[in-house]
Amino acid sequence: MTFFESVYYGLPNSWDQIVSVVFGLASVVFAARESILTYPTGLVAVVIAAYIYFTTQLYADFAIQIYYFVASVYGWVFWKKLDREDKGITVIKSLNEWLLYIFVTGASLAAFYFVLIYTDSTIPFYDSLVNAIFITGMILMALKRIESWLFWILGDIGSVFISEYKDLHYFTVQYMIFTLLAAWAWYNWHQKLNANVPINQNSVDRG
Repeated sequence: MTFFESVYYGLPNSWDQIVSVVFGLASVVFAARESILTYPTGLVAVVIAAYIYFTTQLYADFAIQIYYFVASVYGWVFWKKLDREDKGITVIKSLNEWLLYIFVTGASLAAFYFVLIYTDSTIPFYDSLVNAIFITGMILMALKRIESWLFWILGDIGSVFISEYKDLHYFTVQYMIFTLLAAWAWYNWHQKLNANVPINQNSVDRG
């Protein structure tokens, strides 16, 4: 059975993946527009994805959904604070800051891998690496660093291969689209940063 046949014939039994995908895509679109609605939509996707990852033995992905839940709540509060202070997109400003985020990624990778080698995970290193990248991306997103999208792009590409390896075909499609959306979001944020456009300029996007 081809990939597209798997997606089509698996439709009746994959509503949980589909709902998670829809809300996940909505969250990324809102994030690209710098809308605070990225967080409530993202929380719905996270809860459903956590259940799916646990039942498919992708424990690092399951664990990171818990982290995403907490980080999303924090990001929601922090973005509201930045809105009140009229602060927008920023960039990583120093080599030391880059080294800090590289260290966070490496430490997350080591922590995930140390745990996963004692589970029945079939791809502990790759699962750990992708989710370590996502952890750093989430931190940078909460701070509205434009570089967050570079981490999302890398993590999304890795997730395409992991999802397909685990026959999570709708998640494969989701991460393919996520990769394209993240590239568009990086470009969009870059344009707004250069134009010095305040975040959430459109009041419709405010939560």
